[in-house]
Parts: sequence; structure tokens; C-alpha cells
Amino acid sequence: MAEAEASTPTKAKRKFHVDINLDWCKSCYICIKICPADVFHARPVDEKSEVIDHARCIGCMMCEQHCPDFAIEVTKDESTSE
Repeated sequence: MAEAEASTPTKAKRKFHVDINLDWCKSCYICIKICPADVFHARPVDEKSEVIDHARCIGCMMCEQHCPDFAIEVTKDESTSE
């Protein structure tokens, strides 16, 4: 059991950052619909996609790969150290 506990913190430190270029976002909501981690929602102001919480991102890259406007970029957060 100690081995399983030792590997858990490493996974918890793997974080990702999602950037949305709001100038390119056309409010198609594909990212909202496709995200398995529920990272996105529509902004009330202009209904464009917005990240709710970067910590939720699992780095699957589905939003970036399916965005028809290339408005999303997912990067590994290098500021978290192991």
C-alpha cells in the first residue's frame, strides 16, 4: 500500500494550463461539450468559452484538437515541481 501512496502525489502534481484566444473563439461550445473534466463554461458577458479551474484539466488535449478555430492551447504547467 505504501507504493500506491508514493505514486499518487506525483500524479497530483501533473498540472496543465488551458489558454483560450478569445479573439478567435466563436462560441461553438465544442470544448464545453467534449471536455471530460468539465473545465469550461460559457462566459455570461459574451458567451465565449472560459476556463473554470485549470486544476481540473487532465491534459487529454481533446479541446485543443477539436477546436475548429484553433483558439485553445493546452500546455503542461512547468512551474509545478516533483
